[in-house]
Amino acid sequence: MRYLGQRDQFRCGPVALINLAKWQGKRVTSADLPKITKRCRCVKRGPGTKYYGTHPRNFARALHHKCARFTYDRLKSHLKKGAVVLRVLWDRRHGHYFLIDGTVQGGFRAINFNYKTVCVLPGCYVKQLLKHSLVWRF
Repeated sequence: MRYLGQRDQFRCGPVALINLAKWQGKRVTSADLPKITKRCRCVKRGPGTKYYGTHPRNFARALHHKCARFTYDRLKSHLKKGAVVLRVLWDRRHGHYFLIDGTVQGGFRAINFNYKTVCVLPGCYVKQLLKHSLVWRF
């Protein structure tokens, strides 16, 4: 499966939605990004409270899922049967959405983290991220 990478500084929410749809087996491509970006009311100035793709309540509504707080052990257990979308908070107003779709040797397989389409996040780093994250499980 070929995931979509983020090519700008403000569309992590729409990219996370596309990558989640790809993980679920739906047919989506980068051609769908403008439509999803518009639907999410994503703007170049970055995330804010009216930015559909970044605000957790609206993101949860778009996915029909509730977010939760996860512990490290709960995350590892869940990844045996599913995937998660994390929203990591960098400060009070700004954050980043990305997908984790499994565990690998030495960590977790992350999709669209730090502008890398696919990368491995060490377990100790994920433990720190979970302290400042909201999680949607699938």
